[in-house]
Amino acid sequence: MLAFLVAAALIGALIGSFLNVVIARIPAQIEHADRQMDATAKADEPPPGIAWPGSHCPHCKHPIRIRDNIPVISWLLLRGRCRDCGQAISARYPFTELLTGAVTAWLVWQYGLQPITGCLFVLSAWMIAMAVIDYETTLLPDALTLSGLWLGLLVSVGTDFISPTLAILGAALGYSSLWVINTTYRWLRGIDGLGYGDFKLFALIGAWGGPEALLMTLVVAPLAALGVLLLQAPFKGIDGQREIPFGPYLAIAGWVAITAPTAIASALPPWG
Repeated sequence: MLAFLVAAALIGALIGSFLNVVIARIPAQIEHADRQMDATAKADEPPPGIAWPGSHCPHCKHPIRIRDNIPVISWLLLRGRCRDCGQAISARYPFTELLTGAVTAWLVWQYGLQPITGCLFVLSAWMIAMAVIDYETTLLPDALTLSGLWLGLLVSVGTDFISPTLAILGAALGYSSLWVINTTYRWLRGIDGLGYGDFKLFALIGAWGGPEALLMTLVVAPLAALGVLLLQAPFKGIDGQREIPFGPYLAIAGWVAITAPTAIASALPPWG
């Protein structure tokens, strides 16, 4: 079993390296598409696609050599800097690789080698990518939220992980509940309190975990966000007008609610 876990962690780290490409390139593609819709904007070159061209330094654009593209290890050996231009490379790269590797190993340990493990791995990769993208850019791309939502509905039809009824109900409740909360907030404060990407992400969580996962996420995510905000207060202060991405907290809490074993889930709201 240990060999399977180690292999799963290594494969997960490799997938995490690809997720770093997704995290970097999808927002760039969205911004480019938005600029193209502006008739007054100057035409510019389209950003790289997801699969092509290969990885390159974000500063000097030099293609990354194979030996410099080994998850985590290459970043450590290069001391977090590009071999060609010497510019710092974000610690987000090894963090994403380590996190994806750890999550993959955990899923294999918890669920074994079966089809649902693969489905939950895709969900996990989507959640990691969305959390990091939203943290860095305050964007939750439809390409990830909606595809994850539809995949959850398909999983409910093709497996016994969740029933189609609960999946459809969870997706509907997920979107509509945050829509109601945001509409009420806008009526009281005159501004949006949540982004529409949050609605879609919450619908995704409902499609995979049903109403119970929504309840757990709705309790844990705001508490996690509040905790982080309080920890940052001595350094950044508390600004009621500062935009704080909620997607990372929804993704983390939702992932736990969907994938956590019964022993952990029973200790967290709304169970217990």
